[in-house]
Order: sequence, then structure tokens, then C-alpha cells
Amino acid sequence: MQPIPKLEFLDDFPSSKEEEIRKLIQPMLRIVGRDMDSLNFRINSDPDVGAEISVMRRYHTAHIYLSHAFFFEKKEVKKKILLHELTHVLVDKVQKHGVQMIDAYFEEGSSEHSLIRVRFEESAEELTDALALAFLDILDELEELRTEILLEAKTLIDGFDEKE
Repeated sequence: MQPIPKLEFLDDFPSSKEEEIRKLIQPMLRIVGRDMDSLNFRINSDPDVGAEISVMRRYHTAHIYLSHAFFFEKKEVKKKILLHELTHVLVDKVQKHGVQMIDAYFEEGSSEHSLIRVRFEESAEELTDALALAFLDILDELEELRTEILLEAKTLIDGFDEKE
């Protein structure tokens, strides 16, 4: 089984919110891949940005910045936001290689370079969105299946108890 990254809550991250984040993110952690050792959570000082991530693959870590407004969202919205940020970790490697290729083939500062970089970044964000939504659907289906299995097990146990 693949290792799960360690969750760390840094700086001014409210300790009262740590358990909520742990519960929300635990089912999603395998998405980040094998090479991430830790995910560090911080409060985003920019109130206009709900969430963002900084991936530092060389250090096997990523920093997830959440705004204070994040904590006022509904649970499903929070899950979607966290899953989107984790999906960025997965897409990051491909995105960085793509940027390196663009930089190698087009003169930096040229209109072609700028246009292709913008289009590539937009495509990478669209890919992240699509993957995050697909992962969310899978997680929701797994949760439904888990609930069904638990109900079936309870019915079997209750039936067994009645026979005794």
C-alpha cells in the first residue's frame, strides 16, 4: 500500500480546525502520489483567494493555503476545494515538464512563448478540474457503497441476534 503523506498545520492555522481538515482529506490522500512526504496547511493571507497550493517536489512537500472563508463553506464544497488542490499535486509534474518544453522551444518574452504558456496553463487547470471532479465522483460512489455494506452488515447481525 502506498504511503500517506503526513499532515502538518503551520503558522497561524487554527488548531480548532485541524481535526475537521484531517477527516475531510483522509480519504483523498492517496491521490497525491508516492513522492509526497508531507502536506502543510496554512492560512491564506489573501482574502480573495479561497485556496491555493504550492508544490515543492524537490522537498517532497506541498503547502496548502486556505482562507478563513473556507471554513464557512458547506462540507461538500470544502471536499471539492481540497480535492482540487490535491489534484494539483498530481498534475504538477506534467505541468512543470510542459513549461520546460515551452521554454526550451520558444524564446522567452516572445508573443508565441507568452501565448503558448497561457494556453498551456489554462489547459493544465482544466485538466486539474476534470480530474478532481472524476475523483470526487469516485469518492462519493465509494462512500455510498460503504454505507450500503454497513447497513447490510447491521441487518445480518440483527438477524443473527434475533435467532439466539
